[in-house]
Amino acid sequence: MGDHDHDHDIFDDIVGHPEVAFNLRNQDRLLEEIRDQINAEGWTEAEVAKRLGISGKDLSYLYRGYQSKFSLEELLNMLAALKS
Repeated sequence: MGDHDHDHDIFDDIVGHPEVAFNLRNQDRLLEEIRDQINAEGWTEAEVAKRLGISGKDLSYLYRGYQSKFSLEELLNMLAALKS
């Protein structure tokens, strides 16, 4: 595989709508950043759930990368909560 066009990726191919693909890419990046922050801090699952104000089930979705379970706004708020 050669150089990739930065404006085209797998999300474009899946959804076929640039604005939806943009949101999916950002959700994916936020989920990764949230998981990285959690791992860097070494918090327990209970600590993370409490900080984020989410259930254990939602925490499981977060760890497994189920981006459809969370809006961009929710993910941004979670990241802000972890960094505060």
